Amino acid sequence: MLYLSQMIGEPVVDAQGERLGTISDLAISTGEVFPRITSLAFQGPGRVPFMISWRKYVDTFDDDGITLSVDAHDIRFSYLQPDEVLLARDLMDRQIVDTQGLKVVRVNDLKLSQSGTQLRLLGAEVGVRGILRGLHPLLEKAVVNVAKLFHKKVDEQLIAWNYMDLLDRDLSEVQLSVTHRRLDELHPADVADILEQLDPQQRASVFAHLDDSRATEAISEMEDEYQAEFIDDLPDARAAELIGNIALDAQTPIIAGEEGICSGCGVATLTISYYDIGYATGEMAYEILVNGADPAAMEIQYAPQFTPKYNPTMCEALGLTPPDGYEAIAE
Repeated sequence: MLYLSQMIGEPVVDAQGERLGTISDLAISTGEVFPRITSLAFQGPGRVPFMISWRKYVDTFDDDGITLSVDAHDIRFSYLQPDEVLLARDLMDRQIVDTQGLKVVRVNDLKLSQSGTQLRLLGAEVGVRGILRGLHPLLEKAVVNVAKLFHKKVDEQLIAWNYMDLLDRDLSEVQLSVTHRRLDELHPADVADILEQLDPQQRASVFAHLDDSRATEAISEMEDEYQAEFIDDLPDARAAELIGNIALDAQTPIIAGEEGICSGCGVATLTISYYDIGYATGEMAYEILVNGADPAAMEIQYAPQFTPKYNPTMCEALGLTPPDGYEAIAE
């Protein structure tokens, strides 16, 4: 088995043994269960970056470096493709959702598997051994050996690629073809547990990939304190929509504070005319600017009238009939 941390910085040589540079990254194509390495990125003289096809040019490889199958002058360089992800740049030290263990973890190293001339990504090392190996392989071995003296084991903590879901879907403008299908397959209570472990920005990123039904179920499973915090961070329209879904599931009517919110999640409200408020504001401004009125001495003005309105969609869904005199909110 190979690890990405052990390969980074190792030499790349051509078929004649001429050193071309050092390994800087490996790219995978994300459409497979255990994706194969598709491209090799290396730094040449003067730290100039190059990228070449793994399949076309790599002959042999190990943790001491890579030997190419052609001479340097026969290499044709390539570019990162839309379905490719760079392992070091896009995955190392990033947070992922372990959809098997239902927790958020950080990638400390990446484990690779060799099969002939192919190299595949097995998964992410998220334990202390990955951290130690990144500092130096000998440090990892030393800690493991010392632990053995005390009859302790320092096991790898490996998460297979097919149990990984990335929190940030925008990887330096490289969009992963791997979707959040594994999160979609989890029980809503498990999704809620994962969301509660994230900071607001990450939570919003994951949440954006859940459909309305899954999102509503996940929110319903959250602890009250997280529900309030999470909904407060959402845009008003999205928050109203989700609260409306929760209210329908619970068969609970909501009396909203104004027409906009009522149209999203409420059954009824007392709405005001913004034209009337604007007109009253204009009259007050006239008194101040033209007649010299003192703002501190002026009476506080209120909306001259309120109009009772109802949300026909919500009322129908909840089996409610609005009282006489209520106007339907236009859909």
